[in-house]
Amino acid sequence: MTMKKIIPWFPALLLVAGSIQVQAQICSNSADSVYGLNSITGSGSGQIVAINVNDAGAALAGSPAAGSANANGIGFSQITGLFYFFNHIGNSDFTEFVSYNPVSGSKVAKAIPSGPALPLGTTGKIRTGTGTRDGSGYYMIFPGATVAMGYPVTNPAFYYYNIALDTWTLITQSFVDALGSNVAPIRTLNSGDMAFDGNDNLWILASNNTQYALYRIKAPLPVTAVASVTVDTIVPVTANPISGVSFTGIAFNSEGKMYLSTGSCATPPCAVQYNKLYEMATPGVLTLIGTLPVNGYGDDLTSCVYPPGVLATLWVNFSATLTKNAVSLTWKVNENGSTESYTIEYSRDGEHWQTIASIPKDNSTADNLKVYHYSHNGYADGNNHYRIVQHSVSGAKSMSPTKVVNTRTANRLYIGPNPAKDVLYLYNKDNSSKLLAQFFDKNGQLVWSTVVAAEQQSINISNLSKGSYVLRLVSPAKNEKNEGLHFIKW
Repeated sequence: MTMKKIIPWFPALLLVAGSIQVQAQICSNSADSVYGLNSITGSGSGQIVAINVNDAGAALAGSPAAGSANANGIGFSQITGLFYFFNHIGNSDFTEFVSYNPVSGSKVAKAIPSGPALPLGTTGKIRTGTGTRDGSGYYMIFPGATVAMGYPVTNPAFYYYNIALDTWTLITQSFVDALGSNVAPIRTLNSGDMAFDGNDNLWILASNNTQYALYRIKAPLPVTAVASVTVDTIVPVTANPISGVSFTGIAFNSEGKMYLSTGSCATPPCAVQYNKLYEMATPGVLTLIGTLPVNGYGDDLTSCVYPPGVLATLWVNFSATLTKNAVSLTWKVNENGSTESYTIEYSRDGEHWQTIASIPKDNSTADNLKVYHYSHNGYADGNNHYRIVQHSVSGAKSMSPTKVVNTRTANRLYIGPNPAKDVLYLYNKDNSSKLLAQFFDKNGQLVWSTVVAAEQQSINISNLSKGSYVLRLVSPAKNEKNEGLHFIKW
């Protein structure tokens, strides 16, 4: 393949006629670009491309080549600056999982799952994978896992890969909803992709050539084996916009916009439904961006940004404030014709929830942008957690961010629980600006830092070892920092 045109929106990419030379500054334009992985064996498998989300234009960013076949499951690590993906799967000879340096062009083979081993041949195909927001790990789903292969049950196998240790862990084979029921489409719609957002939630796109569904696993995700993971349904099983090909990619840009791609055709010229790029601005609403210029460029997607605001046009704002006699909840939301009602969920610990109210859709105006209010008089002394669930007539649900109010410390910042295991909540946090969270060990050494978004009220601390820590929150915008908040990780 010869590419002669320099793509202006990806300025660090140099393409020379007759051959391809790549000098890439990956992630230099994260508002306009995501990355695709070509899976077509024999004609491009392993090619990584920069995709313009404004017009579906694309340019080659790198190619591991060398034995690549059915490449899939691409993710990116912000720590290492490397792509990670299955470079060779679904064939009769071997399976290969690699890291790839887009600047040097070097490919390094990594460990592959074992105990049981992934089978060879088409039954061993991996179709979904992605890197974590903090860059320390990678998750994937093997959809074809069966008892005959050595797995405990016949159901998709959910894996975690530790980048630093080069090790794999089988997390679970059970995907359940909030009622504990099996989420069957993750098995029956066995194509698709995954992507993390900036709040460490994992979004799972499941699809076949006629239907798709969108799910979310809320943070923190486990890194060791668990009995099951709980999955929220964002878009229930829905007909594809054009029947005949699966959705094969999902990614976010830096503005929090979600993009989906459809897969390649085996024998070009391709029919109209192949190699398409869509934007999903609200759950279940797809807008066609365009057709990718080369067959296979949308077989998988990833990006190098993890925005906290995903599908942001749905939940415009949600606040919870303590007044004299109640906790006042206000939420502003964009509705479509399928919106039916809202339920308000309440928790003391952020883990065990109960529904405290149900509010019907406001039909008094035809405007899509609505504002709702609710006062909770039964709040408790101490921590109070709130979230809103929007229900549609089709059964789809969309959940707001969680808001926390501590009635004992209404005028100061407070963290909890203490001790904490995986999630540390920030109570009565000022939501007006981003904060830098710095974690110091008992010797006063900085061991980890992360950015806390303006609306974010919790931090995933599952990566910290057990021990005593001090959290310091720094506000670059206000040039302020707190004196340090002590807590224990157990």
